[in-house]
Amino acid sequence: MNNSSHNDLTAHLHQGLSRIPSDWQLCLLDGKKVPQGIGWQQKPLTPVQMKEAVTNGWIVDKADGTQYRCYPKGYGLITGTPVTINSETFYLMALDQDGASAREKILQLSGGEELPKTVAFTSGRPGRCQYLFLIPEQYAPSLRTKKFLTDVTGDDGKSEQLELRWTGLQSCLPPSIHPTTGEYIWVSGCAPDEIPIALAPIWLIEAMLVENEITNGSSTPHTHYQEPKWTDIDWALSYLAALSPSRVDDYNQWCNVGMILKSIDNSLFYEWDKWSRLSSKYQPGECEKKWKTFNKNGVGIGTLAHWAKQDGWTSPFKNKNVINNGKNYQTNSSNSNGNGNHHFLYDQVTTIVTSNLNPPQQTAAIIELSSDNSYPLKGVKDLAVEIETYINQTDSKTENVLELKRLLNYRREQLNISQILPTPLASALLSKANSDCIDPVYLYQYLLAACGSEMGGHIGIIGKEGATLTDSWIEYPIFWTMVVALPSAGKSQTMRSVFSPIKKRYKQAKTEYQKVQQQLENLKEQWEEKSQQQKEKLQDSPENPRIFKATMPAPPPKKIIEAGSPEGAIRRMSELTPRTGCTWVFDELVRLLKLDQYKDKGGDTRQILLQTWNAPADIEFERSKEENAFHLKDICLNLTGATQLSKVKQLFSDPDDGDGLISRFLVALPTTPSNFAVWSDLKVAIDQELQELYDHLRLLHKRLSQTQEDEEQELSPLFLSFTKEAQQRWKRWWEEVRRNQQTVEFENPAFFAYLGKMLSQTLRLALLLHCMELKYEQKNDPFQVGIDTLEKAILAAKFSIGQFRILQTNNHATDEMPGRLSLIHAYALRKGTEVSAVQVQNSVFKRAKPKPTLAEIRQDFAILTENGYTVLSGKGKDLRIRAIPVDQARVGNPKSSEPYSDTSQNFRTQTSRGTQPPVTRISDYSDNSWTTPTTNGNLQNNSNNSTNGRNCPNYDDAVPSKVDFEPISNENTASEICPNDVGNSENILSSNVPTSETPARGNGGNYDDVNERSQNQAEERHLNLEQLQTLLACYSSAKALAQASPEMPTESIVSLFAPLDNLLRSWGIEPIGKVSEQVPYNPQLHQPDTDDLIEGESVFIKFVGYRDGSRILCPAQVSRTRNC
Repeated sequence: MNNSSHNDLTAHLHQGLSRIPSDWQLCLLDGKKVPQGIGWQQKPLTPVQMKEAVTNGWIVDKADGTQYRCYPKGYGLITGTPVTINSETFYLMALDQDGASAREKILQLSGGEELPKTVAFTSGRPGRCQYLFLIPEQYAPSLRTKKFLTDVTGDDGKSEQLELRWTGLQSCLPPSIHPTTGEYIWVSGCAPDEIPIALAPIWLIEAMLVENEITNGSSTPHTHYQEPKWTDIDWALSYLAALSPSRVDDYNQWCNVGMILKSIDNSLFYEWDKWSRLSSKYQPGECEKKWKTFNKNGVGIGTLAHWAKQDGWTSPFKNKNVINNGKNYQTNSSNSNGNGNHHFLYDQVTTIVTSNLNPPQQTAAIIELSSDNSYPLKGVKDLAVEIETYINQTDSKTENVLELKRLLNYRREQLNISQILPTPLASALLSKANSDCIDPVYLYQYLLAACGSEMGGHIGIIGKEGATLTDSWIEYPIFWTMVVALPSAGKSQTMRSVFSPIKKRYKQAKTEYQKVQQQLENLKEQWEEKSQQQKEKLQDSPENPRIFKATMPAPPPKKIIEAGSPEGAIRRMSELTPRTGCTWVFDELVRLLKLDQYKDKGGDTRQILLQTWNAPADIEFERSKEENAFHLKDICLNLTGATQLSKVKQLFSDPDDGDGLISRFLVALPTTPSNFAVWSDLKVAIDQELQELYDHLRLLHKRLSQTQEDEEQELSPLFLSFTKEAQQRWKRWWEEVRRNQQTVEFENPAFFAYLGKMLSQTLRLALLLHCMELKYEQKNDPFQVGIDTLEKAILAAKFSIGQFRILQTNNHATDEMPGRLSLIHAYALRKGTEVSAVQVQNSVFKRAKPKPTLAEIRQDFAILTENGYTVLSGKGKDLRIRAIPVDQARVGNPKSSEPYSDTSQNFRTQTSRGTQPPVTRISDYSDNSWTTPTTNGNLQNNSNNSTNGRNCPNYDDAVPSKVDFEPISNENTASEICPNDVGNSENILSSNVPTSETPARGNGGNYDDVNERSQNQAEERHLNLEQLQTLLACYSSAKALAQASPEMPTESIVSLFAPLDNLLRSWGIEPIGKVSEQVPYNPQLHQPDTDDLIEGESVFIKFVGYRDGSRILCPAQVSRTRNC
């Protein structure tokens, strides 16, 4: 296939993948409908992963144990796999109509009932079509694939049939290549983005049901051998593995093997079915049917043993060695289980699983291991599956480590309101926060909703200009804010402080209005007492109640709603004048979910609320009686409140946020300040400042309009726009958010929605901040929002994004490894002392379902330490960690506070080639003295790029003072000089795996040659330290010169770096990239000069980095532009 054809197919498949749901499980196809890779049923791909496979290929396993990169020409849906629809789990099955006669079989099974309308696709051959249906979860375990042959022979010479496809099978999806017709296509109007998948009819489920005859019968130990731990089941599996495949094709022997296995235990049906698949005659469903006819009084296990011996079976107990790729692993060595090594079985099975043996050879090795040590064969095979699954998890390790770093940084971030709000306002808020010893984010969250209420819909901001005002993207100051915190943490008192000026003004206005009402009542009484002559004389005077009432002010608007039914609250809002703002305040936000609980048939309050966030609400509420109808006239509804950590899961009941409720909230999780328990005599000075601010915002529209009209009279809205500079920044922010949305579209739909709403939130924040600033400073053009204000809005938006991810993590504590690790780190950091696995399980995961086991938590301890975020102490069950603050952590440097800790041995990480040896710890730092290494002031570069973004000096910026006494690439200091995201952690994936040429550390043996070579290298490096100091100084100067002279020729820059480069190369340290070289961006190798680069994007090397093997000593600095 030429490049053009390949590109066309890639684009075509990408387009098809965009039409299918994100949770469908797919397999790779080769263009001939054949799935690629051994064990493809257990290794499904998501649509996102399939796109990657179509573009760049996908590594799959071959039967002989090797791997190759597959470039699929299509993809299939793995049937019998789960999908989630409206928070319920269903399973997908495919009805395959293979020929026109199969349609008659459908009508026969259904009793003449047509198939319901559902997702369907076809190869284009006449009479061929597949239909997808949903199977409810409760039926899934009881179904099997069924085939119904017809008497008609198709155009391909094969019998036409109806197949009800279930687990272990796949159905080719459009637009995959079809070997005959060219490609699969969706039936018109029946693609998954056009029609929902229908629920399977009852008759279809009944046709797939099988009797559940599997019992929990036990097997007695086999008495003919001297190994009492082997049961009949174990012996039967051993015999079955030795049988010649030719016996499967003999019908009588096939039946006899089935009868023998059933006579031993019903659970062996699955082994018989798997063995039966060796025959080309295998028909799915036939084994189940035949199995039911067998009784337990048939042929015995002796017959099976006789056939196995004829086919070459020998007793496993005759051979005491487990063969592994030509090497013998003695079971009677010092590592044997008999000598008390409880890791023996784990190590031996790991060796087999990670060897180059093909699957049959691995099975034979496992059988021999089981027999040699009297382990139940089934248990050993189960362990092998678990180990292989664990090893495969390392594929996502790098991505998990990066996500962990992001989450920890999110948890470290705090909102600095002094950087966002005008100084007088920030000072007022901080007086309250500091006096009460609470996080100021409480005040900030409530303030947004209060200010939005005061502004209403009189002023908007244009995010994108259209041909007309209606076509333009306009946002108004509507804010929904959520505070998630423990009870008695400061929610109520801060809420009172923020809303007190508004309530006070309303009470005063209401008192004045009541006085006027009383005057009216008095006038009415006096009017009734007047004579007709007096009434006629005073008809047009204020003493006439009718005239007085006409001149009365309107009732004060109710701008804060705190209690009442949804109907009552909305009716009160309908009394407000057009474009007025109001705030619905919830003391507990979970009430949002219960607004319609007392309505017989539910209600639509939640849907109405969702509408009100988008824009000023213009909604008419119809009632059977016209006088009961009411109308919201462009009302800006702000919403704020708090919820407790224990109740937030109710709000997050749908992890995908299906209706977008959670995505509309600006979320904050206040932290407990360090002075929480310290009394403060600071006086609070917030009320007057807020009162003046609210008055300013409420009257701002009138002032900007330069009118003298009455305050309550309806005015035309005003619209702000960005300055030219701010507009360019807004466009870049929009693109950055959209790119981030793309990366989480399928993996995290809720976060995808939140990021999308964050663009609107940014505009609203910029609008509010600009209007606030107009109170405190003069602006050349009050209708233009500048770049400084926009940057503040973006800073606030980024804070909310991080808070949302933390909330997701807290709510789904055990769903993802990075989230689980970040919770453990946060807990340990807050405790400030060493914490144990038991403490973590009973505190962090107290309400998690299911709870992680203590062993899993200890594994998490090891990963955190491995990546430089904690320090380990103790051993085994007494293992503990002490958290290191993120800004002090050396990412990539493992640490232990115990000189002789065997932790790394206990938590050896598996790789695709074997067992990862323990990583050397950094002994210079312990949990009692954690400091950052000092830098040589003479070499320190003060440029903006003087660090690599991870609080560590770059090679080209500084040299640790420690370089005076230790070699630069010493095992314990290489990463210490510049710890980063990768560092030693990359070793877990690939490096330092023992080979025949490179002995593993810590495993003993004769390493004299290696040690001598290492000593020589160290001495050579010591002798060159003085030269290194000089060269690093030149390198730093060269970097500064290049930064000051962007037009400097590349050759000149390279020549300045050449001496250092040559020296490091002589030590085996290699550069990362060349100056001005264009490369794809790799976050593990490169340090960007902007935070919005996407992995794989073309960038230019700004300054080279260096690596020692797989250890990244210093990342290369990169930029989008060449002249950098």
